[in-house]
Amino acid sequence: MPKKDFTAKKTAAPKTELDPMRADITGAVNTSSIHDTKDTQDIIGVRDEFRFSARFTPTQWKFLQEKKWQLSTQQHQMKSITAILQDYVEEDMKKHPEIMKTFDELNG
Repeated sequence: MPKKDFTAKKTAAPKTELDPMRADITGAVNTSSIHDTKDTQDIIGVRDEFRFSARFTPTQWKFLQEKKWQLSTQQHQMKSITAILQDYVEEDMKKHPEIMKTFDELNG
């Protein structure tokens, strides 16, 4: 039986999508496996929520992560980045009610 050389330099296994321990934590999550839903219809015909993708600079992303952590520790519960962005939109909606008055069937 040949002896194993434990002094040889080890090579790291390549990063894969399936291995979360080797995932690139500085990058975005790969969403290529998510199905295209543009041609789907809602059961009632009106959506209760909308989804979108957003790109942030590294500084903006770090800000959102830090804001999430600070709000979570202040409120003693986890607050998602989605909830933080929703709060920003709600706050801006209250500051600008004139925009809400312009909604109609075509753009609302």
